[in-house]
Amino acid sequence: MEDGGQAGRILQGEKAEEEIAGVEEALAKELLSAAPRSVVGVAVKLHSLLEMEDPGSALQEAPWPELRTILADLVRICAGPNAI
Repeated sequence: MEDGGQAGRILQGEKAEEEIAGVEEALAKELLSAAPRSVVGVAVKLHSLLEMEDPGSALQEAPWPELRTILADLVRICAGPNAI
């Protein structure tokens, strides 16, 4: 009987993951469709896209490394000249 309880908890966990993924996708769509008001806003949108499409930064073929470099450039620009 305990195995049935564990299976039920696994199914509940899987359902919760699906729901969270749906919310995450909806929020990402909303973010990506919003007009940025600053360079920081552009960086946020790019970061979101990179995390959604390549969460582990594992993709090494173009354009992924170049997009990560662009994000790093934007973050450096936003941090200003006195940033560490």
